[in-house]
Amino acid sequence: MEIEVPKTKPATEWVNGCALQKKRPRERHSRAQSAFLVALLTVVAPNAVVEILSPGDQRRDVDEKIQVYLAAGADVVLMVDPMRERVDAHSVLGLKTFWRGDVVTHRSLVGFFMKVAKIFEKIPPRVQS
Repeated sequence: MEIEVPKTKPATEWVNGCALQKKRPRERHSRAQSAFLVALLTVVAPNAVVEILSPGDQRRDVDEKIQVYLAAGADVVLMVDPMRERVDAHSVLGLKTFWRGDVVTHRSLVGFFMKVAKIFEKIPPRVQS
């Protein structure tokens, strides 16, 4: 059976047997997403998933995503919570929570480390010349 997810903006994803359209990201969400993207560009992490939580995300949908990613072979699922300024690393070994003063690492992300505080710092405005 193939699942057909409609192409929408913002994107639609398949969660708990339903097509759910994502919410437009807010500033904190975008900052966290950008920080991880930049950091992961230096590390090959084919079996890592990074999800940035949005205010409207339902806990059961988030839990379902984690289970689906792990069942599909992801070594680690990093759930970034911009509102609480924390990162939860889910793996088959369990859950590790990283707070603002911590550094995110995982055994499957060799060479990757990132200060949680860096994820949530404000991006300075561009100076136009």
